[in-house]
Amino acid sequence: MSDSEPLKSIQFATNDVVFHKGDVGDAAYMVTKGEVEIRRGLIGYSSRALTTIQRGGTFGELALCLDSPRTASAIATKNTEVIAVSQDDFLRILEDANPVVKALVLNLGKRIVELTDELEVNETKASWRQWQKHK
Repeated sequence: MSDSEPLKSIQFATNDVVFHKGDVGDAAYMVTKGEVEIRRGLIGYSSRALTTIQRGGTFGELALCLDSPRTASAIATKNTEVIAVSQDDFLRILEDANPVVKALVLNLGKRIVELTDELEVNETKASWRQWQKHK
């Protein structure tokens, strides 16, 4: 961790948005209290919960690994506390990792993004067919 920026504890109330899909990834998080739901879409028919992160779990690392926008939104489903790891610290840790481990982490991240995008496309197609059937 950097000397200038220690780990930062952040609190979120129930239903607070930690980040939105498409936001710049500036930190990864570890839940120390409460829980966070990872979602594609926030409200409406296209909204889908991908997973719930509980105490000890991490989230937000994909955007840091891949240097890309957030692939999903994160919402606190209870009063929640997280520890944030800055992008600089995360990249420094990854840079120091064994090259094989680094490649595995990056490829796993890419694969998760591809599968999540494919899931969203398939659900959109299914929703469109269902809408056409009932119109």
